[in-house]
Amino acid sequence: MRLATWNVGYWGHAKRHEEAWRWLLDELRPDVALLQECVPPSWVQEEHGLIFGVASQTSGQPWGTAIVTVGHPLELRPLPELEAWVAALGPEAAMKCSATNLAGRCPSGQATLPGLGPVTVVSVHNPHFEIDAELLRDVDVSAFKLKLAKGIWLQDPLFEQAKGHTKRGALTVQPRSQQGSNPSVQAGREREPR
Repeated sequence: MRLATWNVGYWGHAKRHEEAWRWLLDELRPDVALLQECVPPSWVQEEHGLIFGVASQTSGQPWGTAIVTVGHPLELRPLPELEAWVAALGPEAAMKCSATNLAGRCPSGQATLPGLGPVTVVSVHNPHFEIDAELLRDVDVSAFKLKLAKGIWLQDPLFEQAKGHTKRGALTVQPRSQQGSNPSVQAGREREPR
């Protein structure tokens, strides 16, 4: 499987954005691409699997976060625990603090890949600012609050949810050794050193 992750930096490189997309999808041809600060051209959705969300609903900027598959089915698959956590912040959260806009900051989906089957994929764009402290006033953040961090960043509850999935085996992948390659992740076991 070829996996690419790339912060395309649309806001600073908009003039070469189309060229970057062509290079990524026509030349590099990853099975799955996890992209941040991007604006997919219209042809991407026509030719590939695409999940995309604009990062900020209030800034007027067009860029956001995307998952793209080349030649493989891709379906939107929300992260229910994280969505419930964000929903508990209140209906005004996404308008008040774009760090809580999951569709634009960490879209998630399920890609069906040869030899692996259905795989959960998440493209994370952690904003350069914390979640508005006022939104967290009545929220227990003790499970994931980092001791040295002043506030809570989007990645904090996201990774706490991911740890829970990993412990239950939901994010594990069948060993490649059963498919003729080296193992990458096995249920209940970390990857063996090379």
